[in-house]
Amino acid sequence: MKSIFLKISRTRYQTQRCGHRAGFECNNGLYALAGELIASLTGVSLEDMVKSFMSEIGMHSSTTIDPEYNYELLPNMASAYFRRNGLTQRFDPKLLRC
Repeated sequence: MKSIFLKISRTRYQTQRCGHRAGFECNNGLYALAGELIASLTGVSLEDMVKSFMSEIGMHSSTTIDPEYNYELLPNMASAYFRRNGLTQRFDPKLLRC
């Protein structure tokens, strides 16, 4: 539980991208933090909770990110894209590897 509180306390050091209520910036880090908190309270890993949830709602072809897996081998895998300097670029899945 101590590591969860450490992660929460470190969120104050995140770089602010826009002023309070001056814009919107998506931040999935807090969703991950909430998941870690729930996992620590329930004793079930976040990955197991997500897999169970996906199965319950019929997402049998979905997966979670495992840095050791070669995602290029998955059929029908969606690719992430992002915009940088006005250009749309494909996210390189190799960046997920540690």
